[in-house]
Amino acid sequence: RPGGWVTLKHAKLQKHVRMHNPPEKPPWMASIVAEADDEGALFRIERSGSSYYLYSSHTKGYVNCLENGLIRGHGYYPRNNEAAQREPTTELELLMLNASQVRESLIHPS
Repeated sequence: RPGGWVTLKHAKLQKHVRMHNPPEKPPWMASIVAEADDEGALFRIERSGSSYYLYSSHTKGYVNCLENGLIRGHGYYPRNNEAAQREPTTELELLMLNASQVRESLIHPS
């Protein structure tokens, strides 16, 4: 739900998403972990008008989704050593899917 803290799971692997805050390795990157047992796995969905953003509790910044599928949490040069703020690459499209739609997307990925 928009506004509350949530954990995210990789749909196919059924494992949790966790952000890494420097000096953790790899810095500013998302990884898949077995358990959501710390602040690195907490996210908040924020809405501004028709746009959605994913905020990481651990990095104190927004998640970037790049064209090549890379997920990270730092800004662009010269701010690439800082948590990402709201910027074009942090704007997300939020889709609500039911369980059968998720299963179908795993069988026939787009």
